[in-house]
Parts: sequence; C-alpha cells; structure tokens
Amino acid sequence: MRDENIPILCNKTPIRIGKEKGDAFRIAFIDVKTIKNQETGGLSFAPIPGTEWEMTVDGVITAIGEDAGPDRIGYDFLETRRRHIAGDAAGEIRTVTTAAASGKRAAMEIDAALVGRIEIPTGAALRHFRQYIRGTSIVPTDPVTYSQINTDYFMKEARVPIKRLDLNERVGGFKEVSIGYTAEETQSGASRCFVCGSCIGCKVCETYCPDFSIAAEHTDVKINYDYCKGCGICVRECPRGVIEIGERED
Repeated sequence: MRDENIPILCNKTPIRIGKEKGDAFRIAFIDVKTIKNQETGGLSFAPIPGTEWEMTVDGVITAIGEDAGPDRIGYDFLETRRRHIAGDAAGEIRTVTTAAASGKRAAMEIDAALVGRIEIPTGAALRHFRQYIRGTSIVPTDPVTYSQINTDYFMKEARVPIKRLDLNERVGGFKEVSIGYTAEETQSGASRCFVCGSCIGCKVCETYCPDFSIAAEHTDVKINYDYCKGCGICVRECPRGVIEIGERED
C-alpha cells in the first residue's frame, strides 16, 4: 500500500466524522497507546489526552469491530451454549488463525451431533481433524514445536514470493492485485511443509536404533520393548517430532 502512496497511520483512532463542503469529510483523530492484559494476553487501547488532530478526506470506509451477540446474529442460546459456534461468536482471540481453528472444531462437533457418532462431554472441544475423520481418537494432543523438529533432514528453501500487478495497473483500476501462484509454484510452496507430528514412513528411527528394536513398515512403527533401552536416539533423530520418550505403564 505504501508504494501506491497510501499512508498507514498506526496507533490512532477516529473520534468524530463531520461533513465538509461538497463530498468531503472532516475526520478528527486521537493518538492511542496499547495496553496488554497480563492475565489474558489481550490488547486494549487508551486515548492519549491532548493529541487530537484532524484530516480532510474524499471518502470514508468504516471497518469498526463489533462484538458478536444474540441481538446481532439471532442465536438465543449463544450466551449459555458456545459449542457449535465459530469465529468471533466463539469468544476467542480474533485472528484469522483462531477463526479457522474454531470453524474446524465447530464443523466436527456439528457432524458428531448430527450423526450421533460420539458423545461429546460438556465443555469439551474436538481439535484434531485427522483423528476425528479416522475415528481413532478425539483426545487433544500437544502441538509439535519447532525445537522438536530435526531440521538437518530438510533442505532450506525460500518462500515463493507473491506476484503482484504492476504499480500502474494497480492504481489505474480495480483488478485483483495479487496474481496468485502457478501449479508448479503451489507445489513448491507446499513442499516446504515439515509435516510435523506426522509419520511419513521415512524409517530414520529404524535406521539409527542401535538395538534393532524398531521395525517400521510405511507409517506403522513398532517398538520391541524387550530390546529397547530407552536411549532416546530415535526421539532425537526423528525429523518430524513424532516420537516421544516417557515412562511405560505395564
């Protein structure tokens, strides 16, 4: 946007909008400071007294956030029953990532309720889509962190840059600015995925096991605990953080 001569003003909020002569508008702003809630991690904003200023503009497009509630979306049960609800109505952090995740959870819960597939305890949330579809488990698992991935097994590849229209074409019309990817570029970008937390049958664990206690057949990995001495080499070498080490319950 900056290369199209569109200024971006941060930490400012409009406090009033008035009509000027003709089709112009006069907007009054005030500077704000960001305040982080130490308990929830959420952000709020507080105006800074004495920092008001005004700007004349040709037009105004309002994009103010609104809270979701029964009076706006028509769900009488929203305040007492949050399950099967996604997006802002779910009461989560309002980011694209959490919106997509809440939508996925809501879809699984709605499916389960409609087909009577499982009984969901009150307040429980389905988080793992692949496990739900396979019917193997609905128990949430901790995500694999970057520190658990053995990056020595991956070639470092640059992200495929997004191609955009030429600047003159952008400012002279209403065409889509981002052109998108070709099939080859899409495949190249997808190949950068670590597939973290998922076994792909690479057999690295079997190769490095000094006790020959691991047998891997595709993604079916079996450990013979009569020979395993718990050295943890398989955990350290696993490229995708699939294997964990812990106490065994007999």
